[in-house]
Amino acid sequence: MLVNAGFLATWRIIPPHLPELELKLKLGLMVFCSLSCWALAASSSYLLLLWGGATPLFWGGLALLIQLFVGIFACWNNPPSPKGSKAVSLMTLFLRGCLAATAIVISVLLAQSGSPLLAGIASVFPAIFLTTMVSVWISQGEAVQAGAVGPMMLGSSAVSAYALIAIFSFSMFGPWVGALIAWGASVFFCSVPIAFWMSRQH
Repeated sequence: MLVNAGFLATWRIIPPHLPELELKLKLGLMVFCSLSCWALAASSSYLLLLWGGATPLFWGGLALLIQLFVGIFACWNNPPSPKGSKAVSLMTLFLRGCLAATAIVISVLLAQSGSPLLAGIASVFPAIFLTTMVSVWISQGEAVQAGAVGPMMLGSSAVSAYALIAIFSFSMFGPWVGALIAWGASVFFCSVPIAFWMSRQH
């Protein structure tokens, strides 16, 4: 998920440096830039895990710590943004689900083909983040999506925590109970403290 946090960061860093174009052209350019950065970071992380020497658990724990640090920094320096006034359409929600499901199917196929690392990377393709950023940019404006980047970066660290906890809970309790334990622990130790800290910032 650290790669996805970097993907989100591009939606705050890159837009001010893009040329002034009409909405669809500027948004299309932003999507291309952000996905290019994600692909580069995902490829680099794959090579790091392949040749880095340390265990995936070590890199996963290090990535979680970095993501928490970067997320807190992003929230402390969150740009002011107007509150959105338009509801998200049902079509947007449908597309988010379809893209996320496609990423999961691809990751399962890669895992069955004997490429667990590639499967892990494919499973965290930023489908929901991408559709969220695009839909918010179109419906609410560029300023609103820029203000949402920090909280989304920090909140998504719970997914990393879930994955790390699942390594142990799945092996000890099986997939069904292990998934519930990993979910509950990630919420209690990550989501709840983050939500409490965020509420204190306001």
